[in-house]
Amino acid sequence: MDGVIALGELGLDQKRPEREWSEQEVMFVRLLELACPRRPVILLIRGRDTYY
Repeated sequence: MDGVIALGELGLDQKRPEREWSEQEVMFVRLLELACPRRPVILLIRGRDTYY
C-alpha cells in the first residue's frame, strides 16, 4: 500500500439484507487492519436509525 494516504468510506450498511452483515463485518475489519495505525479512515455507518 505504498503511496496510499487514506481509505475512505469504510463501513457497515445495515440497510442491506441481514444475511450480508457478517460478511460486511469481516471485510470492514480487514480494511481497518490495512489502514491502521498510520492512515486516516472515513467511516460510513448507516441503517437501523442509530448513529455512532
